[in-house]
Amino acid sequence: MALHVDISPLKAMELFYEGEELGFWEGDFIKNEKQHGLKYPPMLKDFLQKYGFFGVNHGDSRFWLPDDARVININMGTETKEMYLLGILGTYCVGIFAEDCAEEDDPPVSFGESVELDDGRNVLTFSDSGMFLSDVLLCLFTGNIIPKAEDGKTFDTKEEVEEILGRYSYDTDLTNIIENVVRPYRFICYDDEEKKFLCVDLYNDEENGDYEIAAMFSPGISTEELEELFGREFFQNSINCDFAKALHFMEKIIERMEKDKSGTYEIGEKYRLAARCCWALEQWDKAEEWLKKAEPLFNLDFVPPQSRMSYYRGLGNFYTDKGDKEKGTAAYEMEEQIAKENGISLFKVKGDHLMNEGMKLSEEDRLEEAIELFEKALEQFKQDPKGCKYEIARCGQLKGDAKSTIKKRLKAAQGQS
Repeated sequence: MALHVDISPLKAMELFYEGEELGFWEGDFIKNEKQHGLKYPPMLKDFLQKYGFFGVNHGDSRFWLPDDARVININMGTETKEMYLLGILGTYCVGIFAEDCAEEDDPPVSFGESVELDDGRNVLTFSDSGMFLSDVLLCLFTGNIIPKAEDGKTFDTKEEVEEILGRYSYDTDLTNIIENVVRPYRFICYDDEEKKFLCVDLYNDEENGDYEIAAMFSPGISTEELEELFGREFFQNSINCDFAKALHFMEKIIERMEKDKSGTYEIGEKYRLAARCCWALEQWDKAEEWLKKAEPLFNLDFVPPQSRMSYYRGLGNFYTDKGDKEKGTAAYEMEEQIAKENGISLFKVKGDHLMNEGMKLSEEDRLEEAIELFEKALEQFKQDPKGCKYEIARCGQLKGDAKSTIKKRLKAAQGQS
């Protein structure tokens, strides 16, 4: 077994989250540096940009968003120093002196504790914690991840710990730490053959002498974190979406959901999102497979008619985009049938189809044809003006934009001649 001993917290997070990142935006740091002079230590900025929205930074121990950090003045007796209040570790506030942030990558950390004064007021008093930033990150990794790890187990009896550590008795680095380091000391190891973390706490007290506590667990992104990763890529980054990456996240989500939510409308929505990614990647057969898996779930009795219509409209768009107009028409007819059965305006349904087709033609720069479709869509919408108020405005704007573009081009061409 290959054991990596006493790895850094950031390396441990990289391994645990399998190289994925879900952190704060660069703009948050830039804004707060300009407005408040809040300059983060590189190590902390790296942590927050990569892992700030993962579970390792959630709960009662976490670093705050840059917008929530504060700059305060600490009276040192002979001088006043600026300190950044950056987060919490249990009942303590985590503070770092501004001068240390500027000079050190791994600065010392102060802990602030609420103290009640004689007059009843509560104030924060700070003292040197004896810890560095890397120690706090290590505490976040072990404290926030171990309790939630599905296959995690903590060993706290002497016999259990000896058995676990005995598996790695061949490793001299591990042995040297256990035998020679000044206690208390906490460190992380990673077994890259077993794909397991080994976290060890070394203690010493008068009653028990030297003793150890160990925990073992595997890397693992939670389903909720996968949902966040997918949402950031698919929805928030929609203009430049990496559909292959989004599909990777969604397939993992589906694999987990199929174990306990198979055959539900909820997983039908996931199938449809997976299909959308494949569609964008022009993986037509794979996209069609996902859509076929979704279809019966969108036809369950309790599914709202609007959701069923949305499914068939998407199916029609897919087949139309694929070049299979016959299947596309059949899907659109299903959407209209559902609308009829549920008393929903067909004018809106038909107008939407025409407007969407016009938008595609606009994207292809076929503006004259697009204008014709927008006019036909408006004819449909105007037969139900109250129910299609938004659609009339939207379609009118699209038509006007297309006409304006044509006029500008004609004017430019006339100017050149």
